[in-house]
Amino acid sequence: MRFRAGWLLAGAAALTLGTACEERDRGTQGQASGQSAVNDQVSQAQQEAQQAQRKQSDAQAQQNQQARQQSEQLRQQAQQPVAAAPEQQGAQAQQGSEQQIVGEVLSANDDELLLSSQGEPQLRLQVSPQTLVMVDGRQASAGEIQEGSQVRASYRTDEQSGEPQAVRIEATSQVQPTAPAAPESGQSTPGSQQPTQ
Repeated sequence: MRFRAGWLLAGAAALTLGTACEERDRGTQGQASGQSAVNDQVSQAQQEAQQAQRKQSDAQAQQNQQARQQSEQLRQQAQQPVAAAPEQQGAQAQQGSEQQIVGEVLSANDDELLLSSQGEPQLRLQVSPQTLVMVDGRQASAGEIQEGSQVRASYRTDEQSGEPQAVRIEATSQVQPTAPAAPESGQSTPGSQQPTQ
């Protein structure tokens, strides 16, 4: 009887042990599935964070693009007042390209002036009604300038024709008033006194 009770006890112990092992295996499987679920949640959270980061990056890129567009619009608006006054721009460009020449008149009429400057090729200046012409300090026409006169002229090249257009011409006649000749040494001029000795 004791022997049977020992077997029964051993059987009960084995059964208990087996049940405990099964429960442990179930627990391990539960932990594994729980760990898997946690891993899935972490992975999903990481994906959501990446998506949020991408959205934020896209939003930042869009803001940067809008800022660039606004900056470009402001730059264009700042340039508009300059573009709104083309006459002023043209006048400034023409003034900036104005050149000067000093030379002798070879020929002159009301429409053009042919100049020769020392060692330079001849220059033909077109004269318009807007050209300011001064001869010996008085206002005149280009036709009144005599051949051989000395001229200082300001001109600019016409963009359409490529011809030099006179802006201002200042001429001095070649006929200068003659000054009395200086006395040669040892001679006296009339009216001068000889030093007394």
